[in-house]
Amino acid sequence: MNSFVAASVGWMALAAFPMITPAVTPHVATEARATAFAGADESARSLADAWIRGKGWNEGWDSQNQRLVAVGLASIPTAASRADFLERREEGFAKAFKDARSRLVEFLGAAIETEMESRNAIVEVVGDPEIAEALTGAAADEAFLAGDSFRDFVRVAANATLVGVTPVQTFVSVDGDSAEVAVVLAWGPRYAAVARGGAPDRSPGRPLAEWLASIPDEDLAVTWGHRFVTDEAGRLRPVAFGLKRWRKGFESQMFNVAEERAHGHLGRLQGERLASDSATESMSASLQGTNLPERFVSTSSYESIIESRSSIDGLGLETVGRRVVTDPLSGQQLVVVAE
Repeated sequence: MNSFVAASVGWMALAAFPMITPAVTPHVATEARATAFAGADESARSLADAWIRGKGWNEGWDSQNQRLVAVGLASIPTAASRADFLERREEGFAKAFKDARSRLVEFLGAAIETEMESRNAIVEVVGDPEIAEALTGAAADEAFLAGDSFRDFVRVAANATLVGVTPVQTFVSVDGDSAEVAVVLAWGPRYAAVARGGAPDRSPGRPLAEWLASIPDEDLAVTWGHRFVTDEAGRLRPVAFGLKRWRKGFESQMFNVAEERAHGHLGRLQGERLASDSATESMSASLQGTNLPERFVSTSSYESIIESRSSIDGLGLETVGRRVVTDPLSGQQLVVVAE
């Protein structure tokens, strides 16, 4: 099997811009390459698994380090040489993100059930005192625990907790006329704090425009979603990326499309926060004798709530930078916008 593999390794020189906690800070490689593997079965999934193992991580909930990790996958039914490859890859990343987020809900739900009777333990898992209060209140009600609503309640709590989930690494593998993408998601209680605007100041970093300019083309070409980055004022803030295939003579329009995609990622963070707030209110109401609203009892329903609440209104967005880069797999050029 002949394949080409691109990996966003160490995620863009984050040595200067650490992740939210030391427990979830990637070891940094200086660059990513598209490498030919003759006769080797190097799928995106296998690369993601190897990357996780190399960091000493495991999928699931790590209570000691307060870290939650999952891998999501998606297939792309097109060759890298085709003009639609880059668009299909973006769609694949979005599907892989949803796949991984569903896994996070399962992992976190299991961790919540394990620690259900201890408020201190629940706070360590979910990070939000209000969600912890609702969960421990439910655990104290034997009739509630015995009812059908218990599992739904835990699912709502897991979804509401996962604010600020971050794609810390992406992988792409191409084999002939098809491809596979893998997205590694990570989360910890302090991710949610950053997404809600409650993160403490840090040591100042360099200007974000300078940071963006230092990222190699091959890294930017396989980016997706957002990352939390420390700016020159020491504020930990989300930076989202939008990509679009470059077309000569249409640069302005392509940059506008890429900008809209970056806005979509930041709008999703806003949607996660607002959906979480609504879910927390519903959980509190359920302990007062009412049932959970139907829209809160499944992962797909909760995802719809996030999407419906997603908006960039009031975020005060600033453009970090714009670039044209070359994709290492297809050889096509991309416009990239960071917001």
